[in-house]
Amino acid sequence: MFISTNVSPPMHSSGGLFHVPLCIIIGFPFFHEDSHHIYVHAGLNPQYENWKEQTKHEFMYIKEPFLNHPTTVDKIVVFGHTKAMDIHGKADVWFGGDKIGIDGGCAYGLQLNCLEIRGKNDYAVYSVNCSHHEQPSEADGIVLKKR
Repeated sequence: MFISTNVSPPMHSSGGLFHVPLCIIIGFPFFHEDSHHIYVHAGLNPQYENWKEQTKHEFMYIKEPFLNHPTTVDKIVVFGHTKAMDIHGKADVWFGGDKIGIDGGCAYGLQLNCLEIRGKNDYAVYSVNCSHHEQPSEADGIVLKKR
């Protein structure tokens, strides 16, 4: 999941990779909410009447009962943490009614997904192949899938 901030540019590491200083990440909230969506790392525990009272651990690591039960909120929950491949057998963004799973499994050589939210129930999906086993070719790139 991408987060855009107005902080200074990422620092360059000796390994050639860019990273955000950990102190910035530590200050991030465990969820974000707008008029139509709730954005969270792993999901919401439907056992809570007030989902904001669930534990930090549940925000970060819940799988069950979130994945197999309807949410108790009136907004769509956008989440990562669980690979879409484990939910519906492919790395593409998963649209599950009251949930949208965006984890394409890039860390496992699958794909990096991006969900563009244009408005209520108006989405565009982009993905990039993340194969660690092959050199990228001109055939690789960004794939636009309209929903």
